[in-house]
Amino acid sequence: MAGQSKETIFAHTSDWHLGNEQYHKFERARDFSRAVKSFMKQILQANKKPDFILHSGDVFHHFRPSSMALKTAIEVFTTFQKNKIPVYVIRGNHDAPISRARAKHGNYLSLLEELGIITYLDQRNPIVWHSKDVAILGICYFGKQTTKMLKKTMEEYSKDLEDASFKILMLHALMKGQLPQEYDLTPEEIAPFRFDYVALGHYHIPWKLENHRMWCPGSTEHTSSNQWDEERTKNGICQYGSWLSIKASYGSDYKSIIKPELRLIEVRPKIRIDRRIHANSNHELTRKIRDVIRAKRIPGAVYSIRIRVQSPPEGFSSLSVAQFHEDLADALHSTMKIEFVMQGERPIYHVDESKYLREFASSRFADADLEMGMKIIDHVMELADSEEKIQPEDREKIFLELFNHAFQKNGLNPSFFQKDHEKEVQTETMEGE
Repeated sequence: MAGQSKETIFAHTSDWHLGNEQYHKFERARDFSRAVKSFMKQILQANKKPDFILHSGDVFHHFRPSSMALKTAIEVFTTFQKNKIPVYVIRGNHDAPISRARAKHGNYLSLLEELGIITYLDQRNPIVWHSKDVAILGICYFGKQTTKMLKKTMEEYSKDLEDASFKILMLHALMKGQLPQEYDLTPEEIAPFRFDYVALGHYHIPWKLENHRMWCPGSTEHTSSNQWDEERTKNGICQYGSWLSIKASYGSDYKSIIKPELRLIEVRPKIRIDRRIHANSNHELTRKIRDVIRAKRIPGAVYSIRIRVQSPPEGFSSLSVAQFHEDLADALHSTMKIEFVMQGERPIYHVDESKYLREFASSRFADADLEMGMKIIDHVMELADSEEKIQPEDREKIFLELFNHAFQKNGLNPSFFQKDHEKEVQTETMEGE
């Protein structure tokens, strides 16, 4: 006799990054809170509310969240609790460092659990049964040790999952296939455990691998311009975060059926401008750049602008991005890079120093030192941005000298930055050609 099929509807969200004052702007922290509240409203206004919500990590952007971030989290989770929608959460790398998370009470997710508004799955209590049929196993962020932690957890708890008709695995990890080379584990390492739904977090762009039953909802807001993906872009403007609504059918005598639907959340517009421009004079070049910017002008937007100028006269090398600040005055934030590509010669690059410095600091400083590193970066930028002291054509040389001086006391070798910078210039030169 065939087993009777059953159904569950649940929401899958991840990477809220509450409290992220991106670009050192408090308004961006408000944006991240607004996105989460929009997600909450969509859940509550749905024709059929989900049976439960999965959160795959990085509720907060900092281990010690701001008062606004904590307030938003408590408000949203409490609202779900009052509407009888349980929320199951795992720890992301931003929620707490691995060393801190080894203790049950080492982070703010533990506080939210003690308040009774979420169920926090960690290595001490990795399994929760939503119902007698649906079991959820959570593996928090462990980076390259994720595979080891998964195997160890399954050795200890696999028998506890045997009676489940529908098994969910939650992971905050980078899966092979999401980025060209970097990853924490592979789909083949998970396949033997035969989960019905693998709820991924950590990767901020919607992603799926249906034959391995894996889905990633993407973030509710964008923490970097490399997340301005086509799937959440409309009319050339990235203006949506996302989450997943899942309808799952399962039974004792057939494989479960997953029907996912990507849901979009309206967020602050992000505009990428990448254009090649030909001009015969400085005046013509300036006018054309301004026309390109104004054609995509949206008050309060975030801009990433790259202009490549081909075969310019020598005088173009004195062009400064500063003269376009007025055209971007109503933007919340903008980065602008103008590249001069000369045939047969090495290109002259006018780069956004802030972009390169901050990326460098993020990659070179340990989490514990990153805040101090950013303060040093800000000091360097204040000096490098002074038009009275530094002419545009001398910015790169003087900027590197300031960088060298600022990091001498920290025992860092600024030549690493020079090498990274030259490598990126060479790469972009090839792309321009």
